[in-house]
Amino acid sequence: MPLSLLILALSAFAIGTTEFVIMGLLPDVAADLGVSIPGAGWLVTGYALGVAVGAPFMAMATAKLPRKAALVTLMGIFIIGNLLCALTSDYNVLMFARVVTALCHGAFFGIGSVVAAGLVPAIEGEQIPLRDSSFVYTRREPLGVVAGIGAWNYPIQIALWKSAPALAAGNAMIFKPSEVTSLTTLKLAEIYTEAGVPNGVFNVLTGSGREVGTWITEHPRIEKVSFTGGTDTGKKVMASASSSSLKEVTMELGGKSPLIVFDDADLDRAADIAMMANFYSSGQVCTNGTRVFVPNALKAEFEAKILERVKRIRAGNPEDENINFGPLVSFEHMESVLGYIAKGKEQGARLLCGGDRLTGGVFDKGAFVAPTVFTDCTDEMTIVREEIFGPVMSILGYDTEDEVVRRANDTDFGLAAGIVTRDLNRAHRVIHLLEAGICWINAWGESAAQMPVGGYKQSGVGRENGISSLAQYTRIKSVQIELGDYASVF
Repeated sequence: MPLSLLILALSAFAIGTTEFVIMGLLPDVAADLGVSIPGAGWLVTGYALGVAVGAPFMAMATAKLPRKAALVTLMGIFIIGNLLCALTSDYNVLMFARVVTALCHGAFFGIGSVVAAGLVPAIEGEQIPLRDSSFVYTRREPLGVVAGIGAWNYPIQIALWKSAPALAAGNAMIFKPSEVTSLTTLKLAEIYTEAGVPNGVFNVLTGSGREVGTWITEHPRIEKVSFTGGTDTGKKVMASASSSSLKEVTMELGGKSPLIVFDDADLDRAADIAMMANFYSSGQVCTNGTRVFVPNALKAEFEAKILERVKRIRAGNPEDENINFGPLVSFEHMESVLGYIAKGKEQGARLLCGGDRLTGGVFDKGAFVAPTVFTDCTDEMTIVREEIFGPVMSILGYDTEDEVVRRANDTDFGLAAGIVTRDLNRAHRVIHLLEAGICWINAWGESAAQMPVGGYKQSGVGRENGISSLAQYTRIKSVQIELGDYASVF
């Protein structure tokens, strides 16, 4: 395997799995290390909000952009340097994040902070002439105290995606990580402090969504909530945020994304893309392209190429550098994934491979599900319509371009989509027709810090990353100036 693919494979265990591996893979390791995993209980007082409201960073935001940009840039660079070792230093529970993984993803996610800092000068207003004696100007101002609520599958990435632009725009943030993956976010808070960020600017509250999450969404002093997670939970967060104080919201939610392989595609490339779009991080990625549409005339050949690649998957303990496929987040989630697989069998999908829990040896200690591929699927099947969040690929045949576009859009979700083709005209024509917020042509999965990320339909509200993310952590103030005489009707 090329080194780049090895790094990608191992990275699945640095983001989230390095923490939930304690519960999902080796339950005895936590006891051996003397580690207590946070999240069972919590105590929320007014402290986090109080220090956030009083953070001196707020005053810096409105009038001293050069100083702020310099601080946040240094913060971002410092984050990169620290993340290279953070996942393998103080927290022994993160022992499975090897250096090669930390180098890859520590740098990648730290770059997001540098990008956010670099975009600070782009926070601009407008000057709008009204007449010779009057004009309007606008300015963007920070919201104040904002909140981020993260998911368990990409804890470091999500925490940085939310906090870097929020802080760069001049806000203070209270961040609630998933109770399953709290440790890396606590380490991130330490890194922010080491980087010189004032106390109270970035605050972490651990605990359950039912308790801490509700407190965050309902608190009247919090101006915005940025949430990443499932669609059902996102609806509750949005309802709570709006009913309490009309908070602004950003939602990055679930998906059931289509990957369309056209008849002129390089099938080897298409199969490689489909594998990454379904089995990377054991399928626990919201943007996964789990509905794989293939021309009926090429379906058998494509299936054979997928089966060849499934044989290359090496499941096991992520402490082993040769492993490229790890456990699911928990045994509870494993049962959910197995339930979907059972429905696929019951509803008539043809099972090409997998379909069961992996057992024997280390697998008996972990929440492992075999990489599973169904074919001859129909649009009405549960495995085709609902987000599984596990290593389950559904292959669907089609005949015409119009048909596949219509079927690809026939979903309540609209997070991601991708196509594989050699025809550049077709590539852009079809991408423009697909109802999805993140699209790839002849690739899948990369979400650069400069790239706005978010969904259509029930897959989200607003965008993260890029200049659009920075804008969503500010609000516009309009100011009219009159240089001439002022006339009153009284």
